[in-house]
Amino acid sequence: MALTEELPIYRATYRLLNMLIRATQDFPRFYKYSLGVRMVDVCLDMSMLLYKANSSYEKNPQILWILKDLCYLYYPRHLSATKLVWNRSG
Repeated sequence: MALTEELPIYRATYRLLNMLIRATQDFPRFYKYSLGVRMVDVCLDMSMLLYKANSSYEKNPQILWILKDLCYLYYPRHLSATKLVWNRSG
């Protein structure tokens, strides 16, 4: 079993978390504390689920939760883009 921090999916999730934190800093206050916080929380949940999946024998339940969380990230991202909250250049 590889260390969780060495897995490509964990590194990608960590990069996504860093990108979300930087991006939400530029959100207007209402969106920062509604959409922004939710998006960062979901990404943190995904990181914890990756750790749990890597350390458990039965990985399927955790992977399904990760996929669910990834789908949850799409809607706030899409909503923030349509409301012109998200900085498309960054």
